[in-house]
Amino acid sequence: MNNETNTYVVDHRSGAEMQRLIDQDHLMNQTMGNLFPGDTDPSSLHSVLDVACGPASWILQVAFKYPHIHAVGVDISKQMIDYGRAFARVRKLHNAELRVMDVLQPWNFEDITFDFVNARLLEWFLKEQLWPPLLQEMLNITTPGGTIRSTEIITNETNSPAFNQILALIWEGWKRDGRAPQTAPNAYVGAGTKMGALFAQAGIPVSGEQEYHLDWSWGAPAHQQIMRDIVVLYTLMQPYLVNTVQVVKEQEYQLLLQAMERELYAPEFKGIWHYKSVWGRKPL
Repeated sequence: MNNETNTYVVDHRSGAEMQRLIDQDHLMNQTMGNLFPGDTDPSSLHSVLDVACGPASWILQVAFKYPHIHAVGVDISKQMIDYGRAFARVRKLHNAELRVMDVLQPWNFEDITFDFVNARLLEWFLKEQLWPPLLQEMLNITTPGGTIRSTEIITNETNSPAFNQILALIWEGWKRDGRAPQTAPNAYVGAGTKMGALFAQAGIPVSGEQEYHLDWSWGAPAHQQIMRDIVVLYTLMQPYLVNTVQVVKEQEYQLLLQAMERELYAPEFKGIWHYKSVWGRKPL
């Protein structure tokens, strides 16, 4: 698909990033509730793939809850896969298979292999022009009548000026390095807003959509967890924003991080994370 081996905006080998993704996985699993969409019968599934699975929380939950399913997860990070494998061994999840794989390269799977293909938050490493070939790979390895689901951010809405300024810097960086089109509006618009159109372009008829609106305002149950996620992520993004896309100077960014952390801790802080799942079935 592409000669690049890693387009992730932070160092995926970092221990801090691994812990952040583990926490984020657990929160998303909890917020989304069921492991599969309501129109999918897990008893009819034989083989399931999680694309860029990170620490493999979702696919390992699938393996645990549905022992009849061959549950496969792939990720570019050996550290993430090693963590997932160790967890699977401890839990004796013999139906779980985790592989180190760069999904931006040709996939090492036979066509028509998986009944359900899952992916989420791919925009953190996927540039604009890579969405169509990636969805085509997902379509190729899905069985006729099988389901493909993608879950992506719509936006993160807050009353923190510093948070909003950093989000604007990220969006400018996205536009500079091809993660978003140059013609995109100035405000951040996540990939969750375009998945329906991308599915249609790939020839995947959309059969369902689900939006999630996670309140992380001060005092909300998710406040501390998402705040930690944001502080770690935005700190780890400094090399990308300062050196790679050069949208901000280091000292200015450090001051923004400090101001953001103060604002996220304030009792008047309000924040809602909006994201969306889109799924469709491969034509028979």
